[in-house]
Amino acid sequence: MDDHKVYELTRLNLAYQKQVIFLAALILLTILGIGLYIINIYRFDFALFIVSVVMIITGLIGAMTIDQKMKAISKKIKGL
Repeated sequence: MDDHKVYELTRLNLAYQKQVIFLAALILLTILGIGLYIINIYRFDFALFIVSVVMIITGLIGAMTIDQKMKAISKKIKGL
């Protein structure tokens, strides 16, 4: 393997690891949103309800987006 392939492979691996960290953060955001939603069931507050729904939706949409990016990076890694 030449230096350019090694550099490209290292760059893609670091990008993949970065995406994994972002995915973990979004999963945590979604879990916090679900927790707020459960708390909201027992003590209804409209503002808390809106915040919990926004956190859940943001986490899910972000996770789907990052999953697509991770698939693209994985295909590039396999191509090398």
